[in-house]
Amino acid sequence: MEGNGLTRRTRYLLSKSLKEEILTVMCAALMNNTLMLKNRDVNFLNAVLTQLQFEVFQEADIIIRQNTSRDRMFFIEHRQFLVKTDFFQKELIEGDYFGDLPPDQRKRLATVRAMTICQLLSLHADSFQQVLQAFPNVRKDLKMTAQ
Repeated sequence: MEGNGLTRRTRYLLSKSLKEEILTVMCAALMNNTLMLKNRDVNFLNAVLTQLQFEVFQEADIIIRQNTSRDRMFFIEHRQFLVKTDFFQKELIEGDYFGDLPPDQRKRLATVRAMTICQLLSLHADSFQQVLQAFPNVRKDLKMTAQ
């Protein structure tokens, strides 16, 4: 492909188990800080980890707005955020999480804004529901905890 203006790219293919192991090591602290994921079965955690999406936000970006649908939750990998409601403000830092997934269809309770350029891992509600279908005991436990 050289000579025709296209550059050669090398792809590194990793096995599913190796990807899960890398994600587990990188995200272990995030998972342990999240109540709904803390002390869960390793197979469940691995299934959740493979659904995480990496996102980057610029300073002053709004990640979620108060009173909007709850479609995903976020794990703070790097930097800080400001959570603001009509009644309080709180700063979140690396290792924190925000934006619970919907056990029901309530709206978001706060607006979250990036205070710096920052990195997050997000978990979509649809992806989480798919994982929960494979782990009915965890689903049952989470429902009981939510009530």
